[in-house]
Amino acid sequence: MSPTKDFEKGLREALSAITPPNEVNEAGDCPEPELIACHVRGTKTDDAVGTHISTCKECGQFAADVRRRQKLYDRQKAAFTAVAEQKYSSVPILRETFRPFAWMLSWKALVPELAFVGVIFFVLAFNFRSVGPSFGPVTSQNAAVSTMSQIENSDPKKPHESAVLLDKFRDHPELVSQVDAARVAQARKVVIEKKAAVAGDTNLSNQWSLIEGKLQGYEFVAHYNSLKKQTDGVGTLGKVANVEGENGTITISFDQDPLTGSQDSKLLSTSAVETTGLNHVTILTPDRSWKLDSKNDFAVAAAGAVSHQAPKPQ
Repeated sequence: MSPTKDFEKGLREALSAITPPNEVNEAGDCPEPELIACHVRGTKTDDAVGTHISTCKECGQFAADVRRRQKLYDRQKAAFTAVAEQKYSSVPILRETFRPFAWMLSWKALVPELAFVGVIFFVLAFNFRSVGPSFGPVTSQNAAVSTMSQIENSDPKKPHESAVLLDKFRDHPELVSQVDAARVAQARKVVIEKKAAVAGDTNLSNQWSLIEGKLQGYEFVAHYNSLKKQTDGVGTLGKVANVEGENGTITISFDQDPLTGSQDSKLLSTSAVETTGLNHVTILTPDRSWKLDSKNDFAVAAAGAVSHQAPKPQ
């Protein structure tokens, strides 16, 4: 299935911000971007367009971007569809009652087992004290997914519990690099539903708005981290110290500047476009700050300075 019109519009806006205009080159005049996109997706193939893509550097790059975005769209759609179409049996499953610990009624049988448990406990306790707790990649990923699930299953009348859960990402920045953008977007959707459920209570509704704003910020960071891994092989530089947001405006604090060049600026702009409902982003670092605004296609600009985005060729 092809992407929706809204997705097409968002894709064109993102690509117009990060793709320089085509120049006349040895390959001849470049076809319209829509023709290239249709050819790549297979909705309207054209041999002439295919030949041009293989010889034109700029159009080839554009076609590669379209393929990447199409793969991302298909992957996220498949994930959301799988969740939405889950079905659970309403018929209870009855199992035969059994007594797995009946052998414990004999105390003599417990002696070797208790000795074995004591040895295992001693070894684990010694290793824990020697090494200490840590968050490895797998543990961090499981913790991030678990946090999203707990927020989704929380009581709409107790938003403070979800706020405490989100503090895990602030207290353990390593979790942020393990969270998936689609998973955060799903949690955001559930939080919006919880906010609507308590719309009559202004205090509860405002608390859910702040939680939704933070999730939007972490979704933005997750998109950027994913794009960095695809392009550079490594995730976001530095760690996210804090995230605040509400009503489409977010502020993200990093312990070091995540931007090292114009390529990072393009990735930040693309991440802002991929984060639904986002209007304005402020990135704070120890030395400077950056701003992205939907009014100028999320071009990255230094606060109070000229745009940091790489100039387009004339």
